[in-house]
Amino acid sequence: MTIPGGNEKLFQEVHKREELFSGPYIYLVPHIVFELREDFFSTRTFKVEVEKKKFVELNAGKCDAAIGGVHRKEGVVLIMGHNIRKNIMVENANIIDLAPTILQIMKVPIPSYMDGRVLEEIFI
Repeated sequence: MTIPGGNEKLFQEVHKREELFSGPYIYLVPHIVFELREDFFSTRTFKVEVEKKKFVELNAGKCDAAIGGVHRKEGVVLIMGHNIRKNIMVENANIIDLAPTILQIMKVPIPSYMDGRVLEEIFI
C-alpha cells in the first residue's frame, strides 16, 4: 500500500499474527498486523479493499510533535529501589517481562501461566 498521492510505501512491515504472537489467546489478535513507517501514525479506523470488499479503514498522516500516543517497538522503563542495579541497560527485554519482574520485586508469586520472564539482570 502506498501513501495517497505518492509512491512511498505506507507500511514498514506487514505480518500474519502467527508470525508475531502465540498462545491460547492468539484469536484476540487481528489476523494481519500492519507496522506503519516510523514517520507516520494512524487513527482508529483502517480500510483495506480486496476485490471491492471493504474490511477496515486506515486514516494515516505524518507524525507531528503535538501528537501523543504513537507506538514504537522500543521503549524505556525506569526501575529503582533496594537491590536494583544502577546505570544498566537491559538487552532483549520485552513488555511482557514487566509483569513478572514487578511481581518479583513485590515478592508476589508469579503464576506459571504468565508470559514473560523476570529481568534477573536488574537485581544486585
